[in-house]
This record gives sequence, C-alpha cells and structure tokens, in this order.
Amino acid sequence: MKLTIPITDVARVLLADGWHDVADQSFDVSDYDFDDGHGNKITNDDRAGFDFVDAAGGWYRGPLSSILAVQVDAPDA
Repeated sequence: MKLTIPITDVARVLLADGWHDVADQSFDVSDYDFDDGHGNKITNDDRAGFDFVDAAGGWYRGPLSSILAVQVDAPDA
C-alpha cells in the first residue's frame, strides 16, 4: 500500500526546530538546486525538495529529507 498525501492538505510541517503552520495551501514539492551567485547550479543526488510560506510570512525551503512529519487537514467527506 502506498500512502498518498495531497500537498494542498498539508497544514503544518515538522522540521528540526519544531512545527510550522503552512499559510494559504502554499506547501509544494519540486526538485531544487543551489546557485553559487554566478549562475552556476550546484546540485546533489537528493534533489527532491519542498517550499512553503508560514503563517508569519517567512519562506521555508529545503530537501524533503529534512521533513520529520506533516499534519494534514483532511477535506470534509
């Protein structure tokens, strides 16, 4: 069985520093690269990443492997 989590239902994300509220269904998953400031991409093998805006307006971005858990607000049945 495969666990599927709709990204639009992610309400909170647990990172190493604690829980973060996700604002306006902003949680997203995508590949990511770093840029050295000169237009050169710096990549690694683990490129699956996430980003979201928290309730205070701050952006969080990083590798999916840094997420410890997510809290999902299930839609009404």
